[in-house]
Amino acid sequence: MSALLVHEHFGTQSLREAPEDLLDAYNMNKAMAEHYRGSKNAYEIWNEEEAGFFRQPADTFASYFKAAAIGISDGDSDAVKMPGGFGSTPENFFVRTLLRNDVMDYSDAYAYHNHQVTINGEQNRDFIESVARKHTDAARAYDPELQIWTTEAGISMTVDKNETPSLDTLISQARYYIVATAEQLAYGSDKSFWFRLNHYMEGGN
Repeated sequence: MSALLVHEHFGTQSLREAPEDLLDAYNMNKAMAEHYRGSKNAYEIWNEEEAGFFRQPADTFASYFKAAAIGISDGDSDAVKMPGGFGSTPENFFVRTLLRNDVMDYSDAYAYHNHQVTINGEQNRDFIESVARKHTDAARAYDPELQIWTTEAGISMTVDKNETPSLDTLISQARYYIVATAEQLAYGSDKSFWFRLNHYMEGGN
């Protein structure tokens, strides 16, 4: 695997919508896949579309995804394609609607995100397992042989935006990098990807 490419081709901070003509989605994704053909790439189409990164209904995204997935397949038959990693569990209305619109028929893997949180300095291991189990069950219900990828794993720690992480924080991050990989594989994932190695602030953490 050379790279996992995450793309929101038509998405910006002000406009996160599919093109009106799905042929545009097909043509662009086909061209991209042709350009990178032979690199053994995987394409995660969009990112956490249910969490506000896509501002149209789920059935609209399903149509966009299918056009994009067909384009990628026509551009590179060896490429792996999947919906943007779900940041919410399958009970989420958007995720549930996507699955009911048969997006997995156009996918080679089921992708989800699973981030650890710390509360008063303690990690919530039950939360991580619960999220993983729900996604694994949803993927297996569709196809017992479908690949399951955790395309974001990480741990949130409170650090003041004007400060650099302490040594203890850095050590905790480094340790969890190993733990997260083992956890996700143990809970059913076939591949696990770490979310950024640099110091990244989001929502004050």
